[in-house]
Amino acid sequence: MLKSLLRSYGIDDPDTFARAIGTRLQTIRIDENSPSVLVAESFDRQALRNLAMRRLGQNPKSEKLGEADLLLSSTDNWAVAFVNNYFLIGPSDLVRRCLLTKSAGSSLSTTDAFRKSQSHVDVSLPMTALTFTKDERAAISFIDSFAPQQRSAFATTGPEIDQAAKRLPLASVQLC
Repeated sequence: MLKSLLRSYGIDDPDTFARAIGTRLQTIRIDENSPSVLVAESFDRQALRNLAMRRLGQNPKSEKLGEADLLLSSTDNWAVAFVNNYFLIGPSDLVRRCLLTKSAGSSLSTTDAFRKSQSHVDVSLPMTALTFTKDERAAISFIDSFAPQQRSAFATTGPEIDQAAKRLPLASVQLC
């Protein structure tokens, strides 16, 4: 499973990668239908850089973005970043957006929806994967299916419904 996950990020040597990172892997998907960014704690920056260079190709462009070192592929929309003790890899626009969000002091963990969701996670269980997802539209559809009368498709939008949906915690799935 790890091998196929890493291959989608252009990492062709999972053993070297596993020795170069910490114990947690995170994927960040900013929009529902967009690709994700892989984030890992960096224990061996040089080994990660060597792996990343295989994906980025010859002569990647190098930038400094705040505290981050950003490497951009010269052939496609792909990037690698090192910031503090973390390694990020994914589509360059999404990696850049993650870095800009961090430098602005924003974080998923500061949102009410995330904090509410996190309180439902049983951290005493040995987790393989933990996923947080926005599912406001699915929740509205579920509730709507129990409504005493049918409503038009346009009835699932509006300021009141949008406000109520924003108060929902993120959906979480815990694999043990």
